[in-house]
Amino acid sequence: DHEDVPEDIFCDLYRELAKAMKALPSAGNLADIIEDPIQSRMTFEAITANDLAGERALVDFFESAHDALEELRGDELTNRYFNLLTAFIDKFSLRYDLRRPCTLCP
Repeated sequence: DHEDVPEDIFCDLYRELAKAMKALPSAGNLADIIEDPIQSRMTFEAITANDLAGERALVDFFESAHDALEELRGDELTNRYFNLLTAFIDKFSLRYDLRRPCTLCP
């Protein structure tokens, strides 16, 4: 809920997250969700760990989310994302190193 973040950010993020799900949404369902910023955010926030295909799929999402954010806002948003992802990795002592531009290395 930051002023400088585009309202439709979850449209792009959900498009990327959908690729990491166990049950991929149909093309029509995906289109309906990503065309509506409110529905995209609600659907994105409702995803649980059980919905995801696994660790590798989630890592792929984290990396592709960076690309989606770069297209939306460039360095301003991607630097914030990179720093937040680094803090998350450090906080939970995950066994990954994050390298620029946004590659997670075990």
